[in-house]
Formats: sequence, C-alpha cells, structure tokens
Amino acid sequence: MLPPPSSEYRSAEELFQSAQAFANSQGYALVKKRTRKDRHGELKNMSIRCDRGGVYINRMGLTEETRKRHK
Repeated sequence: MLPPPSSEYRSAEELFQSAQAFANSQGYALVKKRTRKDRHGELKNMSIRCDRGGVYINRMGLTEETRKRHK
C-alpha cells in the first residue's frame, strides 16, 4: 500500500480530499480518526487513518471452541 505523495495544501480539507482521492485510486480509503479545534473553532489537529485499520472487538463473546467455521 503506497502512501499519498508529498505536497503543499492551502487547507486541511484540501489535504484530506487529495489524500482520499489518491487512496481510492490505490484501492483503499482514509477516514478522519480525530479532529481537534482551538477555542476559536479553527482546526488545530487532524488524525487520518486507513478505514480498515484498528483492533478487532469480539462483540458476541465467541471463543475458538464455540465459533462455527465454514470449511
């Protein structure tokens, strides 16, 4: 998976749109993980990550012994 090319952008939204377009052309997508604004409402920080990233959460309480697998 290739990272987006380096460049300069006028705004964080322009950066995100460019990175998202590149990611889509490479077969993956990006999402905004967290955004922080200052007390004036201006964007201070934005974290971007792959939409398929993260940690699996077992919501059904299944174990290796109780789960059903298709063979």
